Amino acid sequence: MLAVLVALFLGPVLSLMPEATLAAMVFVAVAGLINIPELVRWARISRVDFWVALSVAVIGLTAGLLPAVAVGVVATLVLVLRELNVPRVRVVGRRDGVLGVNVDRGLYTANALANERKILEVFADEEEQVDAIVLGLAQQEVMTITVLEALENLDRELSQHGTMLHLAALPAAAAAVAGRTPWFAALRSTDRVHESVSEGIESALAARRENAAGGGGVHPGELDDPR
Repeated sequence: MLAVLVALFLGPVLSLMPEATLAAMVFVAVAGLINIPELVRWARISRVDFWVALSVAVIGLTAGLLPAVAVGVVATLVLVLRELNVPRVRVVGRRDGVLGVNVDRGLYTANALANERKILEVFADEEEQVDAIVLGLAQQEVMTITVLEALENLDRELSQHGTMLHLAALPAAAAAVAGRTPWFAALRSTDRVHESVSEGIESALAARRENAAGGGGVHPGELDDPR
């Protein structure tokens, strides 16, 4: 209401002002929103945040508030997506040819392939033969078809090296979606889905001992695709 009253009373006055005066008023108003000490603190702590804030401030002074807000939103989105797309994969266990690997952030369409490649790199860097990889997916709250396809491709790649893929710590909602696919159902039927990475390592070791005692067998990843 106050803004409406100000516009009604000051509108005619502002319309009579020269454009240069109006531009100066807008410049002063926008400049008053810029916190110089805060920018200095950001420059000392994080150069990325500083340059984003400085760019938004410059655009606000030159092009207006709306373009500045738009640039700020887009820049923040780009930074978030860039961070999400960086693979976060770490080895959390290694026992007698069984490797425990955690994926520390959720997979989605844009980062699934990068994480698949990173896991294969971790596998390739192992000096000893890896008979099984137990992949911890505790952060995978949402499961998509793209992620399932990436995991299936990973299973297929590992199977070509004689390595079993086990999944562990998958949240219930994601597991329910994955359970609708023949590939995940096959993993469950061969006891390759576990509550935790440590449980998966123990199960993989036990399965290897059984296979050794029984003379081996066919890797599930080598079977014909049930689809």
